Amino acid sequence: MAEKSQTGNLWQELCQLYRLLSPGRRRQLHWLLMLMLATAASEILSLGVALPFLSALSDANELLTRPGWQPLWQHMGVTDPRHLVVVSALAFGLGMLVCNGLRLLSIRIHYLYSAVVTTDVSCEVYRRTLYQPYSFHLRHSSSDLIAALTTDIACFNGIVSSVLSLVVSTAIAVAVTIAVITVNPGVALGTAAMLGIFYALLLRYSRDALARNGQIQSTESRRMIRSLQEGIGSIRDVILDGSQDFFERSYRQADRANRIATARNTFIALSPKFLTETVAMVAIAVLTVVMVYREEDLNQMLPMIGVLALAANRLLPALQSCFGSLANIRGFQASLQRILQALQRPMVPFSLAGTSPLPLRADLRFERVWFRYGEGHPWVLQDLSFKIKAKTTVAFVGSTGSGKSTTADLLLGLLQPDRGEVLVDGEPLQGERLRSWQRTIAHVPQHIFLSDATVAENIAFGVPPEAIDLERVRRAAQLAQIADFIESRRDGYYSVVGERGISLSGGQRQRIGIARALYKQASVMILDEATSALDNATEREVMAAIEGLSGELTIILIAHRLTTVERCDQVIELHQGQVAAQGSYGELLSQSASFRTMAD
Repeated sequence: MAEKSQTGNLWQELCQLYRLLSPGRRRQLHWLLMLMLATAASEILSLGVALPFLSALSDANELLTRPGWQPLWQHMGVTDPRHLVVVSALAFGLGMLVCNGLRLLSIRIHYLYSAVVTTDVSCEVYRRTLYQPYSFHLRHSSSDLIAALTTDIACFNGIVSSVLSLVVSTAIAVAVTIAVITVNPGVALGTAAMLGIFYALLLRYSRDALARNGQIQSTESRRMIRSLQEGIGSIRDVILDGSQDFFERSYRQADRANRIATARNTFIALSPKFLTETVAMVAIAVLTVVMVYREEDLNQMLPMIGVLALAANRLLPALQSCFGSLANIRGFQASLQRILQALQRPMVPFSLAGTSPLPLRADLRFERVWFRYGEGHPWVLQDLSFKIKAKTTVAFVGSTGSGKSTTADLLLGLLQPDRGEVLVDGEPLQGERLRSWQRTIAHVPQHIFLSDATVAENIAFGVPPEAIDLERVRRAAQLAQIADFIESRRDGYYSVVGERGISLSGGQRQRIGIARALYKQASVMILDEATSALDNATEREVMAAIEGLSGELTIILIAHRLTTVERCDQVIELHQGQVAAQGSYGELLSQSASFRTMAD
């Protein structure tokens, strides 16, 4: 019952995959299936012209006078044995040319179709991953998401290709069997039944192993990606700690398990070939011996044996392809299930195209906001209320776990309150207002992500190079107080910063992050621990750039060091998700003992 259920699930998953194809791809698939059927029909043609050709070579006179063939020879005007050999040879050559030509065309279109469908699915999975809410990415590791777009998509390509191979191979096997039945029904049906039962039993008993190995491949591929991400992504710490052996060992274990599982499935898929070839050739030999002992005419035996050998040459690869395709589909089923799940993720419409910015004009308020990261988790924010006036500089301070970063994510609209409201100019951040708000708010994190591209591309992050407004880039750089440094470099704004900005100092990276926010022409800028990883001198330089923007836009600082908040208009101290104290820096020093402790 479990095996039937598993097979049923696989069939349902393949049907589900078909329904997810676009109408255009479905039409292309229908045309491809018609081509595959034509290819299978050509196998009958190739075997049909093989018999008269071999008979003509064996005894042209006998074939010329055979009653069943007389109408054809008269229609074609064949009266001479030599002419018969030439005509049958040309027919055989033409038949093989058509058959193999259709096979080549079918294979080419088959693999091209697999490629474009896989591209469609890969792009759709990536799109649905990008358009998930921030809370989704908090719940899923990046290694799993990357594995879905690499390992699982590679397996998906194998599934599409295997399904198409299964269709055409099954059609060819049926066509060859039909053709051989016309030559010798008993031998054809007996051989087909024997091989069919052999492959069915083999698939039945290998099914669990294929699924188990496929699951191992999928799991260990994810471990490999995670090991690569962690080892290479933290290479500085790896070298300093001397932990290369740990990461190499982790990668080796995952890689070994993955490749052994792959090897086992490959062996299961290929092993029947050698057994069935032997069985088929022995069967032809036994048939020959039986016919000899029955004292049948050798001139009539040889053409039939030749056709049977040619049929076996066509049938065995088709059966092996059927089995191999089924083995691949079964082995890749775990990846197929994950891809189908990814394709059915509901998307939040995040696109900001055509959305007008929503600048902050009066104030930004939290009204009794409660938030936690899912049911059963503790409350991070509890009945939190405060107000931020437009074009002021406000800082949030507090110990680790006080809710500062969560507050920033709610301000950015990345998270939504479980209770209460976030209000911009008195209106809640919901629906289109939320999209518009995100067009006018910018974020500068502690660790700025810089791509291996030019300075201009990093400041205008996410904008195609040809669409970058260089004058706007320069203005943003000047306001961020990084323009002098950029313009002193040989290639200026076209200088490549290197992967993760390796050619820049920490302060320069942070100021490029500020310039990126300014290029966006935001009216609100949130700096989340943006200077906590900098030394004192560099921090003062970055803060000077931030202070230069005071009064032009609303600046919200999530601070770890209190030296960064001295000149803020307002400081809000958080404790366990609630406002512990608020006021100017001087007022908090006099009012809050915990704030004085942080200052000390």
